[in-house]
Amino acid sequence: MKIYVTRVLLLNLIFFTWFSDCYSQSLKPGKYTTKITSTVRTKTKGTLLEVGDSSILIYTRKLQMRIPASTVSQIKIKRARAAGRGALTGGLIGLLVGAIAGYASGDDPPCRGSWFCDSVTAEEKALGLGLAMSAGGAVVGTVVGSLTHIEKFVIKGDLNIYKNNLNTFRKYVRASPVTP
Repeated sequence: MKIYVTRVLLLNLIFFTWFSDCYSQSLKPGKYTTKITSTVRTKTKGTLLEVGDSSILIYTRKLQMRIPASTVSQIKIKRARAAGRGALTGGLIGLLVGAIAGYASGDDPPCRGSWFCDSVTAEEKALGLGLAMSAGGAVVGTVVGSLTHIEKFVIKGDLNIYKNNLNTFRKYVRASPVTP
């Protein structure tokens, strides 16, 4: 069991070292979902393909839509699949912390003549605490991931406000166009 805990800890270390984009701050085009609310209260959700001086091109499930900038009330840009990444990261961190805490607590003393023996080894504690804390970490990671990485722009149909934010919008444009 001791070798199992060591392998789990080593795999977690490798995961967090090699897959550092789970917690990086760099913008990656195409990994963002855009929600545009128009002045007539219709909402369009999809991937931002193009931002021009007078319109926005957005891809929504096999359909490309061009929305005039004068009808845009609000734009929300959120990182796609952020809740899933948060759950994965939180679960792995919980597993790692629980395994370390369980292993560090050591073995219980052996049972002596009792009817119910609750003597637990350090490896069993590491496994139990690791699994329990990974569930809690996944829940916390999901909540945190779903609430972060949101940018909100209130345009209210004003072209001046829209044009002032053009460079910011262009950071979130998908690098290559999507073909339906």
